[in-house]
Amino acid sequence: MDQIRTYNPPPFEAKMTSARYAGYVEEHETDEAWELDALEPRVLRDMIREEVNARFDRRIKERNDKVVKEARADMRRRMIEPGWIAGALGVVDTDDDDADSDDDTDDDGEE
Repeated sequence: MDQIRTYNPPPFEAKMTSARYAGYVEEHETDEAWELDALEPRVLRDMIREEVNARFDRRIKERNDKVVKEARADMRRRMIEPGWIAGALGVVDTDDDDADSDDDTDDDGEE
């Protein structure tokens, strides 16, 4: 209700048909309600920023940024390895040219 006193937005009657009506009236001791969109966008932005900043933990963000940076570096390293696309997609290499290169026999089993 501090925000109502501070910004004085236009009130309207709370909807008696709402399932939350009785709880609202009991908690706030009024049947008046206010729409957030009645406030200036700048005011809403500032209110949101203030609440987020009060709960924001920069240490958590810094740890998360470090994890993301390391994951990206790892992904870049993996992406330059041969066959990374096939591995990432789970494609099985069926090319027999590389398999058993010491075998000098043709398809009929003759040398």
